[in-house]
Amino acid sequence: MKFAGIIHLEQNGRIVFPTGLRQSLNILPGDSLELFIDSGCIHIRRYTPTCILCGEINDITPYKGRNICFECLAEIQNIWPMQEHKIAL
Repeated sequence: MKFAGIIHLEQNGRIVFPTGLRQSLNILPGDSLELFIDSGCIHIRRYTPTCILCGEINDITPYKGRNICFECLAEIQNIWPMQEHKIAL
């Protein structure tokens, strides 16, 4: 892991990343980042939506607040072939 600098927590709890760091990582205002905690350390990475069923990152669509890929969606629709159970996107 590479040291990238020190940042400070603002009064309101926000963390501000230095401009140079944001530019080098191509992080833009409005980008989503994920936070993970491991052994007392906070890890931050760019958020990549994945399918909740298989972990796929391509062809993802949101459904009821969750992400699902088209392949899993097609499988589900084959399990419940009746039209009233088909998932509408």
